[in-house]
Amino acid sequence: MRKSGYLRILSFIVLIVLVEMGILPAVAPGQEAVLRAKSQPGISYMTGGVGLEEREAMKKEARNYNLWLEFAISAGNYLSGVKVRIKDAKGNVVLEEKSTGPWLLASLPEGKYLINAKIRQQGLTTSVDVPAAKKITLTWK
Repeated sequence: MRKSGYLRILSFIVLIVLVEMGILPAVAPGQEAVLRAKSQPGISYMTGGVGLEEREAMKKEARNYNLWLEFAISAGNYLSGVKVRIKDAKGNVVLEEKSTGPWLLASLPEGKYLINAKIRQQGLTTSVDVPAAKKITLTWK
């Protein structure tokens, strides 16, 4: 096998590992990975933000959501595949989802919430008052 054949195979393996780690989305270029849905209690949300087109589309819709979560390792180094659980003040889970990109937008009733975000066995927890908070960046170090 030629050197270029080995490089292609190695590149493919690296790509698969990055997708499995949640660093790259499992979506072909040009394919939309934005997920729009409602949680069991009826909370509207969307997740995605991979690529310029997705980010622009989500920014346009952001006014319809009062909570914006952004997931990163550091500034400019974003994560996808983050498991998110949001609980209300009574401890009820109002949203539980795995992000398809570095952003998760949710439309929550006014109140206090506890957000738990986890990737690769590392979790972050923060509390938020809605609607006061608009965008929260959760950064893993």
